[in-house]
Amino acid sequence: MIDQQSKAVQSVVSSADYSKFRAKKLGEHTKRLRDMLGPLLNQNAVRSEAGGDLGAIAVTTWELSVKMNTSHLTFQIYFPETAAKFSAATMIAKDNSGVDPMSLQIKQNRLKLVITPVITMRDDRGTTIKAKSLHYSNVLLMG
Repeated sequence: MIDQQSKAVQSVVSSADYSKFRAKKLGEHTKRLRDMLGPLLNQNAVRSEAGGDLGAIAVTTWELSVKMNTSHLTFQIYFPETAAKFSAATMIAKDNSGVDPMSLQIKQNRLKLVITPVITMRDDRGTTIKAKSLHYSNVLLMG
């Protein structure tokens, strides 16, 4: 199934109409981001610069998704739930950097804010499954 997905995305990317499709979709995504995040901008912010920055984020994200979906690998990206227990195996406590992560887990500290997601990668191509953690979640803790 992963190989079929990779072939499907690669066929879209290699299509003659791909550049027009990509430009249209990036325009749509950038507009949606502007609409969602516009109310959150500082009143003194230069809206055209912010829009350009959002466009750059959309382009980078598009290119990354093409690479991920044509890599023949499986990626899992998720944000742990707020108020869940801290897990030393997948999280970094940004507000308790000097404290041993295992002691935070043993104390069953709870998450106040999840800043970044957990990202894992799996390679199913061989006779054995290879899993690798690519990114731990950065979190803030309660209390």
